[in-house]
Amino acid sequence: PEAAVHSSRELLGTQVREEIAIRHRAAALYRDDISTVMHGDRHMMSVVDFAGTNGGAGLARDISDLEMLRDKLKRAEQNHVETLNHLMTAVAIFDAQQKLRFYNKAFQLLWDIDPAYLDTAPENALLLDHLRSLGKLGERPDWRGWKEGILGAYRAVDPMENLWHLPDGRTL
Repeated sequence: PEAAVHSSRELLGTQVREEIAIRHRAAALYRDDISTVMHGDRHMMSVVDFAGTNGGAGLARDISDLEMLRDKLKRAEQNHVETLNHLMTAVAIFDAQQKLRFYNKAFQLLWDIDPAYLDTAPENALLLDHLRSLGKLGERPDWRGWKEGILGAYRAVDPMENLWHLPDGRTL
């Protein structure tokens, strides 16, 4: 560290340091992920810099490995999406908050539903209500109870199986 200070070596490039100085005019804390070159290799750094009236402090952490893993995960996820979109079986994936996070083309075609609506990530309960309002689900004497039974899958420990008899004669 003493040699770096003595020789005025900088971890971050001039442009990044200037950007930090500009941002400090508006706020004491700067936080961003930036790209920089170290020993001839490009690295991603998570940078936090604080400027106070009595001085400042900064920290840069190399997150290149993390960024590489994120890219790999993103590519794997994209491969899964492409694979699921080629299936003739309808697939819909809901998250822990019961919001639609993925659907394939077969799911959209099964229900003949506007993709723009599906892209809003509706909650599962709202999607069921929407399908009902479009006449895609048969009327049930106890709609609320039926829907709660379907949504009970989120709390179930064991797999659940349901038969749905649709108004157009199909059975799911």
